[in-house]
Amino acid sequence: MTKSEANPRRLVHFTPLRYPGGKGKLAAYVKAIIDANKLYDGEYVEPYAGGAAIGLELLFQEYVTRIHINDLSGPVYSLSLLLDINPRLQTGRGFSRFVHRLSP
Repeated sequence: MTKSEANPRRLVHFTPLRYPGGKGKLAAYVKAIIDANKLYDGEYVEPYAGGAAIGLELLFQEYVTRIHINDLSGPVYSLSLLLDINPRLQTGRGFSRFVHRLSP
């Protein structure tokens, strides 16, 4: 395994939340675990979501069917509530459209 394979660079961000110290770099490893164990179409739970980059990437790339996120941060908690009350946003495509409309 080369260094670039062990530590893939990510150029795409799936989260509208910018969070210092985010775990987004770990998304490739989480996807590899899902692939290796054939855990597709499950649900992903992240109690300390931060920017929720891993959960959103798994959702958008259809590794999981639903994510559950939470955090002490007000904006992150508000996002989790919004996702819970709006079924159209619970899919990768629906959430992507929502975020795109918010973008300047």
